[in-house]
Amino acid sequence: MNEFLQKMLAELNSNKSVSSEPLVKMIVESANKSIALGENVALVSANLKTGLAYINKTIKNPELSTLLTKFNESANTPEAKVTAIAKEVNLLAKITLLKESNAYSNPLVKTKIDSFESYLNKGAVDFAVCASFINMFEQYNYDVTIKKCVASVKQYVNENQSKLAVLNTIYQMDSLNSPVYAGVSSDLKSMLINDSYTADILKVKYGTTVPAVSILINDLLIIESTQTGNFTLGEGNFDTKISNLISPAIQTADGLLVYTDNRFLSIREANGLLGNESKVHLDGAFKIAEVDPNYVKTAYGNFYDLCEAYATLGFAKSDDGLGVESKSIRNFKLGFKVNEEKGVDLYVNGSKVGTPNAVNVSEALALENNMVKTKVSKIIENTNCLFNFDFIKEISNDRTMTEAVLVKLNEKYFICEKVNTSDRVWNEVNELEMFEFFKNKFNYDISPIFGTEINKEVAKIMQIEEKKRDILANIEKLEGSAKKLTESCANTDLNAQSINKLEDIRESVEKTINNLKEEFIRIDLLKKKELA
Repeated sequence: MNEFLQKMLAELNSNKSVSSEPLVKMIVESANKSIALGENVALVSANLKTGLAYINKTIKNPELSTLLTKFNESANTPEAKVTAIAKEVNLLAKITLLKESNAYSNPLVKTKIDSFESYLNKGAVDFAVCASFINMFEQYNYDVTIKKCVASVKQYVNENQSKLAVLNTIYQMDSLNSPVYAGVSSDLKSMLINDSYTADILKVKYGTTVPAVSILINDLLIIESTQTGNFTLGEGNFDTKISNLISPAIQTADGLLVYTDNRFLSIREANGLLGNESKVHLDGAFKIAEVDPNYVKTAYGNFYDLCEAYATLGFAKSDDGLGVESKSIRNFKLGFKVNEEKGVDLYVNGSKVGTPNAVNVSEALALENNMVKTKVSKIIENTNCLFNFDFIKEISNDRTMTEAVLVKLNEKYFICEKVNTSDRVWNEVNELEMFEFFKNKFNYDISPIFGTEINKEVAKIMQIEEKKRDILANIEKLEGSAKKLTESCANTDLNAQSINKLEDIRESVEKTINNLKEEFIRIDLLKKKELA
């Protein structure tokens, strides 16, 4: 805006037909003075445009009309629209209200209000200083006007978290003034203006190729999960990779049968086992078990053949993390990528294929043997059996050589740790245990996602630990008293009646100590139950 305003002022000064008009000269001088005083550039530009339009109604200067057209056109550029979005909270209007409040008579408050106004006038963008506004003025909420303004800004921040994340990324990119980010920034501006962005759309569009966008995707995933209830673990970090499981699966009469990790995995919510399990991992309200391949071959022949083709062709995570692909066939790459609707699309040699029927296997694999052609045909004919499971996350860390799978079923979480090439350890976990698992095994922090629940669990444990400490302190005091009573009972100077009374008191103290120890054990077991 400042660059455009300077350009307009330069044209107004250099154009003799326009600059010779006294009123135009006066309004240009006023604009230059306002800029020199550090007044808000957007406000100066708006006042200049309004003043010139008013003057031109009288003088009707064609060249001034052309300059006014440029003003109008500038308001319709993507940059101007993004600027308008960035300032829609309108902090200057709120500052005006604060200056009219009773608190403004307080010299300390006045100084802060004036300072913030100056900050905005010098070009600070509203969205970027909302937190500063809240932090600076929330302490003065005893004033009704200030309280109302702070509440309004808080509401804006809470209701526009995704928008603010996109704005932050755009402004960061633009500040670098790099051609590398120019195209991406332009795309993000268009998405912001048209409200056509989600974490999944950005991930499909950019993958992991742009670091700033990867950070934005992670932020949006967390924001969207709190708003929609979608399950996310974020995007991982430099070492830890997180992606949805993409694999062949079918729905059975009582659950789901998934082919993953070279195993047939049954996930059910039912009572009892079916007898076809080769290994039961979890036998609670949810049953997670490996199913005997021979049973699958007999009961679900076509699905078994699909999984065999999937394994034979060596499908694995694609390099961009957006899908799975097979590179085992010479000059022929077959893959599946997640689309914006969270389904999967078929790709052949890097190009999306509209329908499976569009792939001529015989022609594409003319030099391959019939076995390869059969396997590829089986995959292509059954693309409807390959799914993107957003409730099953695959986690890996190449640096620590650690892998795991996390499954969310209703509000329960189940972690499968891949101990080695063959052993798998399954456990049901709560949010705190999940946090500790990812921190210890992957050096990955999930607290921004599950912070509220983690804090609840930590608070429970701290409360239990505090009770345990109090009990131990009381036991220590009582044991000291019991010791003194024992010593007193051994005093030969006391008569039998006094000794009997002391022994009764000691027995009562010892009984209290035993009760406290039982209470300690009960509370510690409660802690174990809370963590289970």
